[in-house]
Amino acid sequence: LLIFDNIENGSLKEHLNDPLKTPLNWRMRLQIANEVVAALEYLFLFNDPPAYHVSISSSNIMLDENFAAKIRKHFFSH
Repeated sequence: LLIFDNIENGSLKEHLNDPLKTPLNWRMRLQIANEVVAALEYLFLFNDPPAYHVSISSSNIMLDENFAAKIRKHFFSH
């Protein structure tokens, strides 16, 4: 649920497109999707005023050292 600018494993886009990055199996991909949905839900439902992500894409989803998904913060609007 936390939002970071940069984290250790880079972006989801890099892992989906770069053959030199760690490949993501389907279990990891589903975990990442669930984490992104939970983060967006939190930002929309539990912030006052709600925060909206204006450009969600695989390049804006960062992966930490455990491949937990985090969303870059500079794409938000209130």
